[in-house]
Amino acid sequence: MANRILNISEAASLGIHACAILAANPDRPLVVGAIAAALTASEAHLSKVLQDLAKVGLVKSVRGPRGGFVLARPARVISLLNIYEAIEGPFETDTCISLHRPPFCTGEKCIFGGMVASVHRRVLKHLSRTPLSALREVFAKVKVEQSGHMDETDTRARGRRRQQPRGVAPCLGETPIRKKSMKRRA
Repeated sequence: MANRILNISEAASLGIHACAILAANPDRPLVVGAIAAALTASEAHLSKVLQDLAKVGLVKSVRGPRGGFVLARPARVISLLNIYEAIEGPFETDTCISLHRPPFCTGEKCIFGGMVASVHRRVLKHLSRTPLSALREVFAKVKVEQSGHMDETDTRARGRRRQQPRGVAPCLGETPIRKKSMKRRA
C-alpha cells in the first residue's frame, strides 16, 4: 500500500524531469523518444506533456531531421513552478490532505497540527526558487541517445518490448525482415 503525503502527478513529474534533461543538453534538440528512454517513460505521454509545455512557451519544437525539443527560454529563468503550473494549473496551498470535499476539518484546527500547510509552503517555495539551471548536474551524466532506441538489457529490466528500427526483426537481432512476394503462381 502506497503512503504518500506529497503526491505530484506523473505528467508534472515528466515535465520537470524532461525540462531538466533539456537544460543538461542545451547544445542540441532532443527527440521525444530519446528523452522518454532516458526517463523510462511512455513516449506518447511525454509527447503530450511536451506539447503542453510548448503551448505556454517553456519548450519549443525544432523541425527537420535534426529536430526535437529545446528549452524556449534560458534555463536560469524557468522555475520548477513554471513547469508544474503549466501542466497542473495554479499550485494550491490546500491545508487538508483529505480527498473528501468539503474537508472534514473546519480549518481552525488540524489533526496534523499545521504540518500539511507548512509542507505545502515549503514545496511552493522550493518550486518557485529553483531554476532549471540549478538542475543541470542531475542529468549531466545521463547519456541521451538521439535514436531513442533502448538496448536489450534495459528493456528486460523494465518489462517493455525493444523498440526496433525499421527492417530489423525483433527476435533475430540485425537480420533484415523480408516481405514475402505477393506474386501469384499460375
